Amino acid sequence: MKKLIAIIFLLATSALAQDVILGTGVRYGVLTGQPAVSVSGTSVGRWNTINVNFVIPNIFPDGGICFAFVNGDNISHTATLTAFVTENSGITAFAGNSQNWNQVPISPPSAANSYSFPATATTQIWVRTPGAFRTTLVISGGTGNGLVRIDYTQSTQSCGAINQWSVFDAPAAASPCNTSSAVIAGVAGVRHVANCVSVAIANVAGTTGEAVAFDIRDGGAAGNCTTGTVRWTTIITNTTSAGTGSAIAVCGLNISGAAGNALQVCAEVTPGTGDACKTSMSGFDQ
Repeated sequence: MKKLIAIIFLLATSALAQDVILGTGVRYGVLTGQPAVSVSGTSVGRWNTINVNFVIPNIFPDGGICFAFVNGDNISHTATLTAFVTENSGITAFAGNSQNWNQVPISPPSAANSYSFPATATTQIWVRTPGAFRTTLVISGGTGNGLVRIDYTQSTQSCGAINQWSVFDAPAAASPCNTSSAVIAGVAGVRHVANCVSVAIANVAGTTGEAVAFDIRDGGAAGNCTTGTVRWTTIITNTTSAGTGSAIAVCGLNISGAAGNALQVCAEVTPGTGDACKTSMSGFDQ
């Protein structure tokens, strides 16, 4: 029922907006406002008349698009931004056809997709579009009569204020390494991406060594290392000598969780008496 309501809403809103379909093979440029206003030879638009679906053919199969909103007014403005992608090369139109597009997160995220643009400033957003053939940025609900220029660049690197995070868990010996300390909580419409992870187990009391499996889990119950989808795993074997241990640290993982899910790093079992584990994970949001 919720999905049906969302489709009806998208059909209704996109029917009010017109498509501006860009040409293929264009890496960067200026998105022309509707109706366009020429300022010093550059086409810009007004905040309160922008109600446009900008349809952009993608260049990079594993990249995205950076949008820069240049607010030329001396007061702040707001607008609603929503991004969609299609992997179907035969789909070119968004207006009246939004049910055939998939919504993707915008980074940084904003409640109800409502964004604020400070006076005389440039605000950047990033839309990651892996595998997409075309991307549509829907702009609606702009406030005020001031001027705005929208620049875009297709890139394999992100831009703008990306929300970064890190979590860490170091419980006492013989305690589970799966507490909520090593969980980045789920946020509606946001994908948590793990970039670096480190896991370790130490023998603090000279007890028998053991093998412990550590996971990065997508979703499931926070602090529970038996639920959720395993996105990464490794096994560490502890030593039998007191004061020694084993560890693994890896960066460049780019492990993406599902939109809205928590992401956690944890140990599948509780270390034995005299053994202690540590976990840490860092990344960013999309």
